[in-house]
Amino acid sequence: MVIYSKVTEAPDSEPVTLEEAKVQLHIEDDYTDEDALITSLIKTARRMSESYAGLSFLTQEREMKLDRFPCNGDYYYNRRRRSDGIIVPYGPIQSIDAVKYIDGDGVEQTMDPADYKTDLHSDLARIFPTDSWPSIADEPNAVTVQYTAGYDSVSGLNFPEEARQAILMQVTTLYQNRQDEVLGTSTNMLCWGSRKLLDPIKVYWNAEQD
Repeated sequence: MVIYSKVTEAPDSEPVTLEEAKVQLHIEDDYTDEDALITSLIKTARRMSESYAGLSFLTQEREMKLDRFPCNGDYYYNRRRRSDGIIVPYGPIQSIDAVKYIDGDGVEQTMDPADYKTDLHSDLARIFPTDSWPSIADEPNAVTVQYTAGYDSVSGLNFPEEARQAILMQVTTLYQNRQDEVLGTSTNMLCWGSRKLLDPIKVYWNAEQD
């Protein structure tokens, strides 16, 4: 069962400021001709780094779709196994905002939060049914999970310094190389240095759930 997660409400800021990027690029503060370009590169570098690391660097609203609930049948929370829960990617997860599904009559329903348990503390957040998952329609994207993800210093989820440095390094790569390829290396890929910085915090998740 392939799952995917997309951003429905983007962050309203970036973890790297224009001033920090210009210092990284050795550009004087009073040179503003390329400020719009650099600002755009910061966003691009952040999104590329998030995709590689499997993380959400800033608070954002996300929506995940599944074709069905995993192990759709009677199941009790205190006997759960890892494969019985819904894996929620691109954490850290701040909250599960809604679990929705299409019932057998083709009507969208929203589960009562009392009917599921959440594990938001593991590297891979998970959702488990308190009793059992409801019956759903046999159609694509029948299950929707809406959630809030991202590092947030207020709740103690501090943004990793490795990620900041990876974004700055990628901004440099994109700024200095504005063509498709450089010496046979595609510039639309995260640079080697950024990948190495992100590897220690990268979270792997399996998009195929039985």
